[in-house]
Amino acid sequence: MSEQLHNRHERPGEQDKNPYGERKLNHETTTSLEKEKTYSEIKELLNKVEKHADTSENIEAKHVNPHTQTKHAKLSHGAQSISAQRQIKEVQRHLRGSDRQLSKLIHNPTVETISDVAGATVARPSALMVGGITSFISSIVVVIVCRFYGYEYNYTIALISFGGGFLLGAFFELISRALSRK
Repeated sequence: MSEQLHNRHERPGEQDKNPYGERKLNHETTTSLEKEKTYSEIKELLNKVEKHADTSENIEAKHVNPHTQTKHAKLSHGAQSISAQRQIKEVQRHLRGSDRQLSKLIHNPTVETISDVAGATVARPSALMVGGITSFISSIVVVIVCRFYGYEYNYTIALISFGGGFLLGAFFELISRALSRK
């Protein structure tokens, strides 16, 4: 059967055009000259796009995240703290009562200052690790000695050995930092 079903009515000559009025490329009827013209137009358009395209650095500079500081927009310390306080209060408004009270306690300036100082000085990872290892080893040794000689184990030994190991770890960390700077 040579009949074909057309789902749209076309006028003669319209079958070669697409809805935008441009002529469709038919490989059988397209001459090599028309192909070269089409390829040259495409290359020309690509060159125009490359000329006007921004680099990724320019795009990133135009779309700066307001939460990150860049060299173009630095906020003063006072403006940063005011912004942080406003953001904390906005989040606290959406919390439940008990969570809101806990958040207010945690974000109290006095508590934050103490926490920052303690985090910078007390919570040293290497000191905590050495303190834990020292406490573990000394506790095992003391338990074995107590069982062998029949003494009663004193639990403060673990705390004292942890403190000593912590100080030892902090001391080694200070020495390693001093040597690494040189």
